[in-house]
Amino acid sequence: MTLTPFCNFLYDQLGSYTPIMYGIAGIAVLITILFAIVSILAERDKKKYLEEHAELMEMLGTDDDLEV
Repeated sequence: MTLTPFCNFLYDQLGSYTPIMYGIAGIAVLITILFAIVSILAERDKKKYLEEHAELMEMLGTDDDLEV
């Protein structure tokens, strides 16, 4: 909701939407990369937690990876 007036303000200052669209695309790429990194770290954390708490695997009765 606040992005539209901000984009229009930048359009008034810059005279074009092109730099704004490049900025938004760059932010989207950055967020995608950060999401991938966080997913990898979460998987690593899950494996570490399950190794420390082996009784959880015994309670489940399976050696398969848990789906989150």
